Amino acid sequence: MKQFDLKQRAIEFLGLITQGEIQQAYADYAAENMIHHNAYFKGDRESLKNGMLANDQLFPHKIYDVKHVYQDQETVIVHAHLRFEIDDIGMNVIHICRFEQAKIVELWDIGQTIPTEKLNENGVF
Repeated sequence: MKQFDLKQRAIEFLGLITQGEIQQAYADYAAENMIHHNAYFKGDRESLKNGMLANDQLFPHKIYDVKHVYQDQETVIVHAHLRFEIDDIGMNVIHICRFEQAKIVELWDIGQTIPTEKLNENGVF
């Protein structure tokens, strides 16, 4: 069986999503039976994909800057800075991807809006 770098696959999937290549991302990286845990959409693959397509129409110039990537067996965690426009302060986001046979079968996404005035001197990254 071919070995895959699951950390790289998670980054590539999220990068394609950010670049508006959502159909390609799903074709190459998402299992047909993928589920997700985003509270704003039904839990199936197509509902999340359609939400991502709609989001790309609203924010076609997103910037996704990976800060950390961790792997525990078949699960990859990606911590990143997501901005919707070049001058946007953005969000602190975490995506958790569970893989089977090099495809994402389960996805979690967590986001924290970055305040313009931060009390924490350590920053969010």
